[in-house]
Amino acid sequence: VIRDLDRVSRWAGEAAALGGGRLFNFSMRWARSTAWETAGRLYPLAAAERRDVVRQLDDWVSTLAYLITRPSLPVALAARLGRRFEQHDAPTVVRALLGPRAVARWSLGLRQPDPR
Repeated sequence: VIRDLDRVSRWAGEAAALGGGRLFNFSMRWARSTAWETAGRLYPLAAAERRDVVRQLDDWVSTLAYLITRPSLPVALAARLGRRFEQHDAPTVVRALLGPRAVARWSLGLRQPDPR
C-alpha cells in the first residue's frame, strides 16, 4: 500500500522509512482484529442487543474520526506540508493507484472498479 501511495505522494515512502510503515501496519492489524472481534460479539446477539453494541461502536468511531480530522497543531502542520508533495489531479491519482482501466470507468461515473 505504501509503495502504491508513494506513486502519488512523494512523502509516503519517507514517512514509512521513519517508522510510519510500522504505525500503518499496526493500525491495519488492529483494525482487522477489532472488526473480527466485533463480528464475533455481534453474531450471537439479538437485534436489540446488536443495535446497542453498534451504537457504542459508532460513538467510538465518531470520537476517533473527530481526533483524526482535528489533529493537534504539530500534526496539522506536518499534514499541510505533506499535502504540498501530493498529486492533486484525480485521474492521475486513480491511474497511478488502480490503473488505466479504472480511469476509464471513473470518467464514466462508475464507482466500482472493474473486477477483471
